[in-house]
Amino acid sequence: MAASRRYAVVGTGIRGLMFARMLIDPQTRRRGGDLVGLVDVNRKRVRGFCECLGESVPGFGSLAELCGSTDVDGVIIASPDDTHASLIAEAFDLGLEVVAEKPMATTREGVAQILEAERRAGRRLRVGFNMRFMPVAQKLKALLLEGVIGEVVSGSMDWMVDRTHGMDYFRRWHSQMSRSGGLLVHKASHHFDLLNWFVDDRPAAVSAMGSLQSFGPRGPYRGERCSTCPHTGVCEGAMPSTLLAAASGQDDAEGSQLRKLYYDAEHEDGYIRDRCVFRPDIDIYDNMSVLIRYAAGAQIAYSLNAANPYEGFVLSLVGREGRIEAHVVFHETRPAGMPDVQSVRVVLGRARGGARLRIEDMPIETEVHDGADGPMMRRLLLGEEMGDALGQEAGSAEGARSALIGICANESIAAKREVAVPDVAAPAAAVGVGR
Repeated sequence: MAASRRYAVVGTGIRGLMFARMLIDPQTRRRGGDLVGLVDVNRKRVRGFCECLGESVPGFGSLAELCGSTDVDGVIIASPDDTHASLIAEAFDLGLEVVAEKPMATTREGVAQILEAERRAGRRLRVGFNMRFMPVAQKLKALLLEGVIGEVVSGSMDWMVDRTHGMDYFRRWHSQMSRSGGLLVHKASHHFDLLNWFVDDRPAAVSAMGSLQSFGPRGPYRGERCSTCPHTGVCEGAMPSTLLAAASGQDDAEGSQLRKLYYDAEHEDGYIRDRCVFRPDIDIYDNMSVLIRYAAGAQIAYSLNAANPYEGFVLSLVGREGRIEAHVVFHETRPAGMPDVQSVRVVLGRARGGARLRIEDMPIETEVHDGADGPMMRRLLLGEEMGDALGQEAGSAEGARSALIGICANESIAAKREVAVPDVAAPAAAVGVGR
């Protein structure tokens, strides 16, 4: 398939910066990729983005302005979650190829809007599920494709977000259900996609519970923002001092990036990057449990808590021939004394006394997101890796199914009942079209 090469990044925040850096990398440009534009309503943030990037890139206030002013093949949607559906649909209507960050959409209506726009355009959406490219995830998928445990019938995934990372979601727009769909959509869509990929089936129904246990009104202090709060010195929810220093321009490299993208640009659109994590208007959950029932009958129990001492996940899948397990702790949060190895365990056997253990040890990945971002972006933007033996490329059907588990889980929490997950598939016109 022919690859789109001239890209614009839509949304000039941290995630957009990651894609932009990949596109201006000399190796990317040698392979034909290029960054030709940035789209954001905040022009000050665009200027700060270019300073962080170390390269001047034309900025535009809308997709229409972008297309009217420069030759562009495709866009990367890395804007706030609630804007994804309208931007993806508009990009398709403008004749562009589209790569979208997860979640694909935050509402049922947004999912339907994207699928219809994809059908009209006759193109194929690509969704950035980087966790499919984590070495541990690839190992798990390869073992499942080998059929080592047979058909998956049950399992569980416990996802731990460490408190430092968790607090960052509650400082930003993610803390409003209307903007992000909560962590069951914004964060867990990654995890639901992994489960869908591993089970190799479509989700049929969910039953969920959620609560706010650590943030919002649970905190002992209140303020508008950390940089002006009188409790910053004693509040456990305060932004780290090195990052707070960025508000006054006394910053290190990470703080400088934060200042240029957010503090210096906040007067343009009112987006405050260091809001109090104990604000009373926070309406998302930090403690969630979901039971997923798949079309063929498999049942998977999932949990997410945003206030753990370390970050990672514990996964177990039970098949008709055995069990597969993995315990992953991301390197930057590993407790002292924890062995520097990650293992995937396969236990085979159908009766007591006949179980056989197989252990696959893997080295600890030290890059962010376990080194998954680079391979994912090269595949999405350049089509670098030939073939897709593990089925790592994800389109609108995969994006919709992962988002809809979270959307329906939120509905289940509100209604206190099981909610059916609608069946979706990529429009026939989009299959095999585009990249």
